[in-house]
Amino acid sequence: MKRTNKKTKLVVIIAFMVCITTIPLQNFRMINDLNIGNFNQQINEIPPFIDEMAMGSSSCSNQENIEAIFERKLNDYASFGYFPQIYQPSLQATYYAIFILDALGILDLINQTEITNYIMAHYDIDSHIFLDDYARRYMDIDFSMSYFPLTSLLEVNCYTILTLHILGSLELIDRQEAIDFIWSCFNPEGESIGFIGQPYSPDLEERFRLSTLDNTYFAVKTLDILMDNWDGYTQEKSRVIQFVNDLQLISTTAEFYGGFMNDNDLCFDTLGSLMMEPNLLSSYYALKTLKVFNLEDTIRVDHFHHFLNLFYNSTEHSFKVRPHDIDEFNILGAAVGLDLSDLTGFTNMSRNDVISFILNNRNELGNWDRSTVRNYHELIDNFQIIRSLKESGVLSLLSEQEKNEVASSMLRYKSYQGFSLVSNDYMSLELIHTIVDSFYLYDRISDLDILQLYNLIERCYFYYDFAGYHEFHGCTNTYQYGVVFRTYPIEYYCW
Repeated sequence: MKRTNKKTKLVVIIAFMVCITTIPLQNFRMINDLNIGNFNQQINEIPPFIDEMAMGSSSCSNQENIEAIFERKLNDYASFGYFPQIYQPSLQATYYAIFILDALGILDLINQTEITNYIMAHYDIDSHIFLDDYARRYMDIDFSMSYFPLTSLLEVNCYTILTLHILGSLELIDRQEAIDFIWSCFNPEGESIGFIGQPYSPDLEERFRLSTLDNTYFAVKTLDILMDNWDGYTQEKSRVIQFVNDLQLISTTAEFYGGFMNDNDLCFDTLGSLMMEPNLLSSYYALKTLKVFNLEDTIRVDHFHHFLNLFYNSTEHSFKVRPHDIDEFNILGAAVGLDLSDLTGFTNMSRNDVISFILNNRNELGNWDRSTVRNYHELIDNFQIIRSLKESGVLSLLSEQEKNEVASSMLRYKSYQGFSLVSNDYMSLELIHTIVDSFYLYDRISDLDILQLYNLIERCYFYYDFAGYHEFHGCTNTYQYGVVFRTYPIEYYCW
């Protein structure tokens, strides 16, 4: 009887092990949203070997199928040094990856039809909008608990439209409906006359009604692609321009004057808890929004150069991203700072040395960490670095081999038909536990590198002297101060 229970538990764990490494975690709310079309799409996304295991094979017994799964896991670990963790794809991450591949001229690396199918599976024909779990999470935000930036309903739709534009597939959507939706997110009232993250209503919670530069940038950039011209929206255009310019700190008594706030709320960091304002990214959204209208010179340029000068590190030739930053975003900052320097004519820096700093600090994966201090590597960091290098004309300095290395590293973020925000080398403790328990139950524990796995788990544990509490972080490759993903992956940030 004991052996039977053991085998029963093994079957359950093996099934879960297959799921956790192949099928992304879903928001429970999705269950209520399923229809036959979406369900069929999900079935089609199951990888072939999983489908074979689930449906059974005429030539393989269950025992052989289980053995094949074990061998697959061991081969993965031997090849990569970790068990690849598949994270949930998103429309945001898919845009990042497609932009990078297109900028590098290697878009043919992926199946563009597959990407298009993934995108259109999230299109609601009735409402004419795109919706994924990250957008759903945004709509469910409780501001008393947390805020997840860059995933507003507006931005998710802009990411998707921009992706379809790169793929040459805008004809798949109703262009006018898309234009109308974006304009419905325009806040016409008060001091916050810009774009918010969802259709505007005076009944929305106050912080949902707060216009931000990131929402405004993506809205303007997308509208500029969708519309023939801005002739029908001259008043709104003027208000957007005024909104952007008003967010520049011009009082010389301010500590970081010259930079741009992301919004009009001094107590709310709408680019996330890691991004104090003013910062380089909010300034990027400001300048690039004005650039669409060729009005980037309407800002206080001398003030902005003062801001850049404060953020420039003349020793290592990089830029800070945020106030009081100690090199935690120096690679990202170097790329964005270079871009903004070129745009505004800032010359109090060594351009060649900044470029060398960026190009010489690629990681072993072939792409970039956010900094030389904390080796987090998220897709957003690489997207923002590549975007700035492209706009500064620096990508041409990469050799074909280097471009291929950066492009190949994008496959670490591939997740079924789309891409995820986090790469597959961030193993969750849940995955490690499931695999170890499965090998143990099957009397194959000696096949695993137990010492290495123990070391990985041990590095997830932290004791905070100042707070007096213990904790394990949820995945490997994190550092003392916790899981600090900029894009708040839904597996680790979901109330």
